[in-house]
Amino acid sequence: MAQQFNFNLTPGRVITQVERYLFPSGRCRELRKIAATVQDASGVFQTEEIVEVVPPLDCSCLVKDLRDCVECAGCGAIVCANKHSATCPECGNVYCAACLAIVSVEERELRLCKPCGEKLTTHPLIMLFKNIWRMP
Repeated sequence: MAQQFNFNLTPGRVITQVERYLFPSGRCRELRKIAATVQDASGVFQTEEIVEVVPPLDCSCLVKDLRDCVECAGCGAIVCANKHSATCPECGNVYCAACLAIVSVEERELRLCKPCGEKLTTHPLIMLFKNIWRMP
């Protein structure tokens, strides 16, 4: 008589490493590395390493290192630095895409934060030049 083995092979997740990162405002994010056992279509179980950020980033990106994330100086959103943020050339602060404005100055388009964009477009000399160029 053949022996029957009852293996309880169910998919699961095991957190293998947790890295906490504290942003300047005091907000904290955790980067969790997880070993997940998944079953493919043929019924074979495989272990994969998954990375997740808890709570998720405001831009919904998946990152491998929280040092690649920045906090927006305007709204405080935590976004990935390489895709969804830019540094304002006027004030030097980092802003998310929602807090940036594209301003046309002297036939150039600049990506500035909204406060710097408003200052630049309402500066008295710029308003004077705009009025001069509109004159026939």
